[in-house]
Amino acid sequence: MLRRFIFLFFSLLFLFFPQKAEAAVPNQKFSISYDVRYQVHENGMTTVTQIAHLKNLTSDYYPSQYKSKITNGKIQNLRGFDRLGALKINITKSDEGQDIQVIFNDKNVGIGNIYTWTLVFESPEIARQTGRIWEIVLPKPSDLENIETYNIILTVPPSFGKAAYLKPQPQKNYIWSKDQVASSGIFAAFGDYQLYNFRLTYHLKNSGVFGNSQQIALPPTTSYQEIYLENIDPKPKNVTVDGDGNWLASYDLEPRKSTDVIVSGTAQVFFQPRYKNPPPNLSTYLRPQAYWEITDPKIASLAAGLSTPQNIYKYVVSSLSYDAGRVDQELIRFGAKSILENPASALCMEFTDLFVALARSAKIPAREVEGYAQTNNEKRQPVSLRKDILHAWPEFYDTVSSTWRMVDPTWENTTGGINYFDEFDFNHIVFAIHGMDSYSPQPAGGYKTEIDTKDVLVNFEKDLPAFSQNLLVTSNITPKLISGFTHNFQVTLENRGTKAINISSFDITSDNATMNVKMDNNSLIPPYGRKVVPFSLLYPDLFGSQSSIITVDVNGNKTYFETGFVPAYQKLEFIVPAISGVIFTGAGLLWFTTKKSRHLSLF
Repeated sequence: MLRRFIFLFFSLLFLFFPQKAEAAVPNQKFSISYDVRYQVHENGMTTVTQIAHLKNLTSDYYPSQYKSKITNGKIQNLRGFDRLGALKINITKSDEGQDIQVIFNDKNVGIGNIYTWTLVFESPEIARQTGRIWEIVLPKPSDLENIETYNIILTVPPSFGKAAYLKPQPQKNYIWSKDQVASSGIFAAFGDYQLYNFRLTYHLKNSGVFGNSQQIALPPTTSYQEIYLENIDPKPKNVTVDGDGNWLASYDLEPRKSTDVIVSGTAQVFFQPRYKNPPPNLSTYLRPQAYWEITDPKIASLAAGLSTPQNIYKYVVSSLSYDAGRVDQELIRFGAKSILENPASALCMEFTDLFVALARSAKIPAREVEGYAQTNNEKRQPVSLRKDILHAWPEFYDTVSSTWRMVDPTWENTTGGINYFDEFDFNHIVFAIHGMDSYSPQPAGGYKTEIDTKDVLVNFEKDLPAFSQNLLVTSNITPKLISGFTHNFQVTLENRGTKAINISSFDITSDNATMNVKMDNNSLIPPYGRKVVPFSLLYPDLFGSQSSIITVDVNGNKTYFETGFVPAYQKLEFIVPAISGVIFTGAGLLWFTTKKSRHLSLF
């Protein structure tokens, strides 16, 4: 019987060999299966054990060696063995990387026989600690169509804690099969939240001859992140919250003056929304805006056929191509309608605009988010807005969970299928939300007077900073009030802490006066922010005297203000001007009457 040997060329070490092998094992001669174990150690070093099972499908061939190529990545201490002992491994350097040759010890002869061998190596690049989070990335294996079975097992130290997310979800106990990794690799993260410290610079300038007011958008607290503002220099006049949830700091600028505002703080980022936050008017997020041409016939037709957020997301991911060549050019925002005509020229802006436009056209509330995206690989996870490494992604309102859900079709497209729809990540920091307007407010990094300034600095932080919630409650109420009259005053709630204060309950009461309180629907006060609440009170007994305690109750914490009601005749500062007015009025009438009588004609 004729027996032949074959040089076996394939990408066994799939993590480091994204390209196809130089030659393939003919499918009719062999079938191959893999069991691959990734054992991550406390320091992040990962031991990879790959067990290959090569089955003869004929009696005419057997493998004697295999070759492969390392084109990227780092491996250490590569070794191999089969049932007869250690395998001989030759490593040579080439222009493209390293060539690996493994000589088999055993001649696997005979149809149905299985030759099993094992390769083991260490890698410092599979697991990486970034801030508080351990991230593990296992890229998609190559040539899966020529592999019979493929199983991946991941083990991590107990100190890593519970997995925050695993993409895709394993079939059980951190075990994945061939079908689960066919469309993408594996992306895992361990930790409860990520921390970033930031230093943002905003350049403000008033070129006019009159003073004006300007606003800047600070990173806001959302259901995905908590913001701690440690310092704003110079301090703003106020920080308010708009309808989209943006934090807007206000400044008054004198004519022909400029100023730089420095904002420093910490962002605590979560991978999924923490609470419900239904907007007061969902119809706002169904309207057309610039770049979101929801009534365009093509967009409307596509939206009608797609109809759900997930279908729209999958369409955007599969229909557009990321154009890295545009990043270094002057950025022009195409919008949804134009990118459908040029689908190969998309950046994150266009992925986002198309999703928002299709969603709104399908009656799904949606909006754009701009901010900072942490990435260790700008080819797989690109950022493309301005010099300051900004990124754009959409979010839609999920009526089931009553919250906004962030998704990133750009990164699913560029990572080769990592799921950014069902679960998010710890790598996105919101700077600005665009729902009521498709362009404003500008995010940090967009307030420039010089093109080349670096205005966004973000770094990992390991420890949550000490923070304070200090709400100062003041009022302009006066100590003596006139009975029988309505008096208008206000309470000012000022957040002097570093974390936003949510006003979950608020009331102003009096022990004996009638109150009317005018509180708006926005219940969040950012750091450096103030909320003014008008109120009126009336003591109905016109001639009565009564002391009164005004109680301001904010989230169960009470502040008291003393006042009193007196009849008008007992309040000298009221009665004296009143009497003086009567005297002067009477004198004026007497003078007018006397003067008129002197001019009467006598008959």
